[in-house]
Amino acid sequence: MTRGKHRWSNPMSESTHYLVYTSRITPKASFQTNTFTDILAKSNHNNNMANISGFLFFKKGKFLQYIEGNHQAIISLYEKLEQDKRHKALKIIVSGTRPAPIFGQWAMHCIDLGNSESGVFSELVEDFAPYQWGAGEALQLISDMQRYYHQHHPASEIFAPKPVPYWQMLGRAIAKRHRVFLLLEGLIVLLLMLSYMAWKLRG
Repeated sequence: MTRGKHRWSNPMSESTHYLVYTSRITPKASFQTNTFTDILAKSNHNNNMANISGFLFFKKGKFLQYIEGNHQAIISLYEKLEQDKRHKALKIIVSGTRPAPIFGQWAMHCIDLGNSESGVFSELVEDFAPYQWGAGEALQLISDMQRYYHQHHPASEIFAPKPVPYWQMLGRAIAKRHRVFLLLEGLIVLLLMLSYMAWKLRG
């Protein structure tokens, strides 16, 4: 999506506007271990002031955020998000209206999926490819989060993320995808070391 080209849905009277977008973390932000805690603190403060609620996912260098509130407040927040240097390539997946907020106690609930139990969510978070998602996938994830919101955490609880440098998350992702290769590589290295030690003993 080209920035500023999204066609906003028409707000209904007395309704709550919602928006789901995805973006990529910038290299600079990925190496700052306070990125997530800073986002959490500032989002809670600013969103409380604007009566906005929602949640933020992060995995494999990508963000996915859901925000809900007054129509004009959501537009204003998204315009500010477009200027945030901690992420890039923003793409709105879906926006619309609902009768009332569904995450009213979460000014912003941040979850680093790389460090969190994701069993309560759908299989969508396993590969986490939000740039390929349409409205259906985004709405499914919102439905998952509604269950999580009501069943797994008290309404007043804030789940603080555990910030991890991007290079570490990248290494973990590579290891997960290629654990068999890494195991074989480790065995080869071990065999070479044993062979070298046996040669030294014979010498």
